[in-house]
Amino acid sequence: MIDQLLNEKTLAQKAALGHDFAQAQPFKHVVIDDFFTLEYCQSLLDQFPDFNNKDAIDENHKLGKKAVVQSV
Repeated sequence: MIDQLLNEKTLAQKAALGHDFAQAQPFKHVVIDDFFTLEYCQSLLDQFPDFNNKDAIDENHKLGKKAVVQSV
């Protein structure tokens, strides 16, 4: 299952990424570009709800720039 989520390049670089993480300064961290497969990313986008203006009404009853959805 994990091989369907993670990019093959990411899986092939596990050892190097672990080393980079351990050696990073000023604290341990690593940046992994293209971590997920494009197919998995697209499936997440396909499942995510569309922006709905009624969820973006602020406390002044005006249309804001972000939506708040209590349950996704």
